[in-house]
Amino acid sequence: MTNQVLRQGSVEARLTVDGNPPIRLPGFAGTTPSGGQVVLTIPQDPLLGALSGRQLAILDYTDGAGSSRTTAEFPLPGLETYRGTFLAACAG
Repeated sequence: MTNQVLRQGSVEARLTVDGNPPIRLPGFAGTTPSGGQVVLTIPQDPLLGALSGRQLAILDYTDGAGSSRTTAEFPLPGLETYRGTFLAACAG
């Protein structure tokens, strides 16, 4: 989700869908050989259910030290078209 190199540790992630109040998501940050990644530890079904039929998701995250902050916007129209393919890829 990011090319920044992040230290392994905690992250605060907030998801805002269609301008509704943000939802806090559990997760952690870490580094890989290609850069940093944020892993959200929420089950797929509830997350996909919350995004279904919506227009825009905005994910704000901050590392535990507060030194790295990023906002990512995801347009959601058409999400249902790829839901089955996405879940099948995740199962493999």
